[in-house]
Formats: sequence, structure tokens, C-alpha cells
Amino acid sequence: MKAAYDKKDVETLKEIANEILPEIMTRVRELRKSHRNQWLKMNKPFGWEVIDIRYGGLINRLETASDRMNDYVSGHIDIIEELEQERLYYAPGVENSTGLGWCSYYYRMASPNVFFHVLPIC
Repeated sequence: MKAAYDKKDVETLKEIANEILPEIMTRVRELRKSHRNQWLKMNKPFGWEVIDIRYGGLINRLETASDRMNDYVSGHIDIIEELEQERLYYAPGVENSTGLGWCSYYYRMASPNVFFHVLPIC
């Protein structure tokens, strides 16, 4: 996506937006159904709501990416701001660095709970 955007390769962006990302969304939906069936065979339903929200978030992010690329190639927007940003270097072990920020934990990226701590009542 980023490489095609940087080259202003409109045809590749159209293919990504209208063929590749929709196919990924279809596969994610199928994965979610299979995962849910397996979960309910092995676990109680409690906790699945968290996984369900994560799958929903992934689908929505893919849909937004597709929409943003289509807005760009159709001329509704002049740039895709998300793809204009400099990419940060990623490497395992960076979490111990004092340089780049790093986070591979979904709950830290997509959960309001990480910022909210309940103190025990004494």
C-alpha cells in the first residue's frame, strides 16, 4: 500500500482497495467464525466479547483503508495523510530502548482500560 502510494500507482491502489482488502475482510470474517466455533467448544462464552471486538476493529480498519484509497484515487482527497507519515523502524527488542516507542500488545493500542486503573478500596 505504502509503496504504491509513494509511486502514485493508482492502478495498484485500486486493486488493493477493491480486490485485495475485500478478500482479506472475507477471510477475517471466516476466521472469526471458525475461531468462535472453536472457542465455544473449548471455553465458556465469557471472554469471547473481547475477541469479537478485536475482529470487528480489524474489519473496520480494513474497510477504512479501502475507503481512504478509493477516496484518493477518485480525487475526493488529495493525499492519504496516514500514508504520508514517516514509517518508524520496528525490530524485536526495541521495547527496552529509550529511542522509538514500541507496542505489540493489542490491549495497549485498542483498549481504554490500559489508561484506567482502579485502586483497591482499603
